[in-house]
Amino acid sequence: MSSGRIVCLLLAVATITMHGKVITDRQYHDHNQQQQGNRLIVAPNAQAAGWGSLFAPENRAELKDALNKVDVFKFSVNCFTNLFPYCGETNWTMAVDSLQDMGVEVAVEVGMFQLGDTQLPNSCNGTASALDDYNKVKNFVEAGGRLTYWTMDGIFQHTYPYTFDSGAQLAKSCNFTISEGVEEGVKYVKMISTLLPKIQFGMNEPVPWYNVGNYSHINMTYPKYQMDRDLPTIIQTFLHALEDEGAPKLEYFHADSPYEYNNGQIGQDYNGYAKLIALQEAVQSYGIRFGKYFNSQDGGLAKNNDELFYLRTIADGKSFQAASGGMLPQDTIVESWFPRPSKLLPVSDKTSFFGVVQQFSMRTAMTRLPPDTMKQSQLSYKTVKIAAVQVNGTTDTGEINLAAVDKYLQQGKEDGAKLIVFPEYYLGSIHASDSDVVFAHVKQSVKQNGIYLAIGSWLLSPDVNASSGCPGVNCSKQYTNSILLFNPRGELSGIYNKTHAAIGACHPGVYWPPCPNELEWHMHWGDSYPIFDLDFARIGIQTCYDGYFPEPSRTMALKGAEFLLWPNGRGGSVEVFLVQQMLFHNTMNVIATNQAYGLGTMMGDATHGGWAPPVELCDRPGDCYISSEFNLTKLREIRGNNRMLHQRRPDLATELGMDWATSEFYNN
Repeated sequence: MSSGRIVCLLLAVATITMHGKVITDRQYHDHNQQQQGNRLIVAPNAQAAGWGSLFAPENRAELKDALNKVDVFKFSVNCFTNLFPYCGETNWTMAVDSLQDMGVEVAVEVGMFQLGDTQLPNSCNGTASALDDYNKVKNFVEAGGRLTYWTMDGIFQHTYPYTFDSGAQLAKSCNFTISEGVEEGVKYVKMISTLLPKIQFGMNEPVPWYNVGNYSHINMTYPKYQMDRDLPTIIQTFLHALEDEGAPKLEYFHADSPYEYNNGQIGQDYNGYAKLIALQEAVQSYGIRFGKYFNSQDGGLAKNNDELFYLRTIADGKSFQAASGGMLPQDTIVESWFPRPSKLLPVSDKTSFFGVVQQFSMRTAMTRLPPDTMKQSQLSYKTVKIAAVQVNGTTDTGEINLAAVDKYLQQGKEDGAKLIVFPEYYLGSIHASDSDVVFAHVKQSVKQNGIYLAIGSWLLSPDVNASSGCPGVNCSKQYTNSILLFNPRGELSGIYNKTHAAIGACHPGVYWPPCPNELEWHMHWGDSYPIFDLDFARIGIQTCYDGYFPEPSRTMALKGAEFLLWPNGRGGSVEVFLVQQMLFHNTMNVIATNQAYGLGTMMGDATHGGWAPPVELCDRPGDCYISSEFNLTKLREIRGNNRMLHQRRPDLATELGMDWATSEFYNN
């Protein structure tokens, strides 16, 4: 935190999400005009080396890489006046050309009401101060630059006397009351808007200096006169005054609060992130955008290298996300007003300023979960009962065992279960059509009992004749190993197609290569890991051999699945240790089933811990019905605070998507 600081540059970069997809290019700008989505903001320091050549033609490719995700480039007014030796070296004509060519908007940040002395004679007069600041941007405007945003830094922080660590008293500050600061602030906004009619206004304040509701200011001796200053009240007061005076409204508030102030290293406030979330909620309730500066004071002041600034800026972003359910604020600002980082480029150096920006963007990038139209219904469920069945899909005469479907659906209904899970393959070869007798029977039975059903089948393509020997070699890629999901109304509401073919039975202990005529080698393989929203929870499904791979369950857990259904159809037992692994790594409940010629139908409850034994288990072959009540409130609390979800490193997971020729290592 810097008292009385002057920010040289603020640059906005964001990981944007639109319609559930990550936006990484200029597509964001049209969306941004509607005040939706996120802006990721960065602020290189005035002292960093490289300003003179940053916008030079020979650096255009490097700059384009640096600004790949940037929406707004915001300068301090003092950089425009060439007051600072580094950022003042900027070639403004080149800067204008570069930023306009890359579609990056421009903003200015102005320190407010700082000193009332001979150096800043108009600083305590809103109208005169606005005229002075307007004159300072002429270098940029005369070079053809267009300003979009005007950020007022410390309207209220700078209006009363306070002491720095050194003890030097700023006796000549404006020393305004809140009402006086509001009055002069309104005058300032009205004058700037007269000179720049299309400009959008915002403000920032150092959050640790203020109270936010029940969260108090930091435990320090300066500033001296802020004890009863509640920041949300101040912001709201200023908003009302602007409206009453017919001045342009405030579009955004940016919170100045470095990493060390948020975790108690400085000021002993260990609730800094909770305080920021409370402030965010208040600001957004006023109808304006909320943003936060992400940086590190200790890293910015480090004497030897730039590494600490890089590490703690990332930690600041991840810590905010941990406190806010994984979300970054609407405006995310990576900024330094310190000596560090010592250089702007290259981007490939993660400790350069733009290297930090790129790493921050990667490390905090959040792909939004698929939209959940049933979320409110799901959250209303505190507990839910699930049932699972171990039973053979065919009778002794070879017919589909539809009687067991009717029997166990009724038992599940009477037991109070919301969902019942059957094994893999259970219905044999069917078409998902009412003209198919088996399919139509299942639909009607589900409708009569009014509970969800997940059940396995060989699902045939619509144009395949069920009597043509399909599934099999002669109808390759014309069928899938599918789990059908029916809703309580008897409607087919989802299908999961098995993604990994279980093959190689003729090579015991090796299971490779495929054997002739193996059904799953010739089936059409699934190509995704979908999730399904039921009225009580979001679920994922994997089938038999899929469970031997970590990716399916992990992917569905990351996409929000709270239950994983794992139907099997094999001899022997479903493996308890694999269910425990899924519980441990993914914090999701697991419902595993098997046909009755095998065993191991079971239920794993994630709230009991990753290595807890199954809460229900069919430990021998034969027909078996089990059910269990699951605590959804506890599960959601655990998932929301799971450190292994918060501390993931997706930036290191790209290698998982590569087709490694691992087996070739063992050739010859």
